[in-house]
Amino acid sequence: MWFHLQAASRLITRRKGPVVRMAIVALVASTWCIAGAVWAIGTWRDADERASAMVIDVVCADDSTGVRARAMAQSIARIPGVAEATVRTSDAVWKEFATDMNISDTDLRAIAELPVMIRVRLAPEYVAHEFVERFANDLRVAWRRNIASITWPRTYVAMVEEHRRTLVIFGGAAGVLSIMLFLVAIAYAFNAEIHRAGSDLRVAELLGAPMRWIAAPHAIVGLLAGASGLVASTLVVLALQSSARHLAPWVGRVTQVEILLAAAALAAIGIANTCLQSLMAVREAMRRR
Repeated sequence: MWFHLQAASRLITRRKGPVVRMAIVALVASTWCIAGAVWAIGTWRDADERASAMVIDVVCADDSTGVRARAMAQSIARIPGVAEATVRTSDAVWKEFATDMNISDTDLRAIAELPVMIRVRLAPEYVAHEFVERFANDLRVAWRRNIASITWPRTYVAMVEEHRRTLVIFGGAAGVLSIMLFLVAIAYAFNAEIHRAGSDLRVAELLGAPMRWIAAPHAIVGLLAGASGLVASTLVVLALQSSARHLAPWVGRVTQVEILLAAAALAAIGIANTCLQSLMAVREAMRRR
């Protein structure tokens, strides 16, 4: 290992230009991939927050008492997929209506009496048209005599589903292309550095050194250059995260730990790619000579 480190140090000293280019390539590719991961996590959580805002209003029958409504709400809250089920009294519904319409809650109170209502919120992953429709039908069957009607925003649910499909399709394609770009960029930069080391490869070959021995110093150089670019890109993304929250609120939904995990995943991919690329590049370079 000491010999490999010394050889890698001499390579860095003699070929500063290629090493700098490798670090710049790693910086650009890593920044692109980490920023893509931040976008994917942030926008998906933004979609979950939109889904969490969807409510299902279960309007109780006129003869339903508050005790019966609370018992029904407790039963609904135990159904898988339900995040919350709360009872909304007639007074609470009137106050909410008056707030939305910007009127006094006593102006229309004497005109009609609103029934008791149960407001249901689903877990974000259950906000889908098929599940909500089945959920509403099950409630109608289970509490036929106690429920007057069930309302939920079908257009809003369709919008949430469409948003998620868009994220999965385009986000997935962008993620695959980003990883491919990362691998190709790192592999090309490392391969270029190996082919510039013709004299070193020839000397090591004449000495009868095995393939791994010849590739080790160049692999170390590639790892150091890639690590410097990855660390710099991670610091850049972390530094820009706080300022970017004002322009894109979804950035604030991504934690610094998740950014570091994304960088760690890129590091693992980069290490595997660099070690494999070192052996392949040395083998190809020696074959050409």
